Amino acid sequence: MAPLYFPARRGSVRRMSERRKWEISDKALAEFHRIAVAETGVDATMDQAREVAEWMLSLADNVAGHRRSVRAMEEGLAGFPDGYELPPDSGYDCWICGGGRREFREVWFDRTGVKCGPCYMTFRKRALPLSVATDRESWYDDWDLKRRLGMTSRMIAVKIGSGELIARTVKGTGFRIFMIKENPSLPYPRPDVVRLRQ
Repeated sequence: MAPLYFPARRGSVRRMSERRKWEISDKALAEFHRIAVAETGVDATMDQAREVAEWMLSLADNVAGHRRSVRAMEEGLAGFPDGYELPPDSGYDCWICGGGRREFREVWFDRTGVKCGPCYMTFRKRALPLSVATDRESWYDDWDLKRRLGMTSRMIAVKIGSGELIARTVKGTGFRIFMIKENPSLPYPRPDVVRLRQ
């Protein structure tokens, strides 16, 4: 298959700078169009095929850029095995609670990922198991209970008060985590995860 882009020089890709669209050769576009029509059965125009191909290349560029930045952060752990604070312009928010620099002024990176200051300290004090950072299928948060399981804030509060639900709270954020192992009444596997796998 022909390459989907023209290399501007060895090791790089030429892009139109203003709109960040990729320049795709006519030969590569025709091949992409042929494959898309054969796979989907939808007869798209060449303009539609160009738009989809540019979108896919842009997505691949974003994913590759993210992977490069995560790899660079992982290499930084060599000098700081317990983790380190990310620079202010990193643009990352906590992978656990979603909080970031706006709320907490600091974002940390350690061997299990990006965390806000309160989540980082909660892990350092071992108040949360490492599975929270490494396995998103092992816990729910308030948003999951409300949106995915149809519970209300009042229902969650009543179940916590009665002991039916056990919550772990990240100190300083109010973010609550409900571990599936500690809460057998919660469905496992998570409904959203099952949908994604099917």
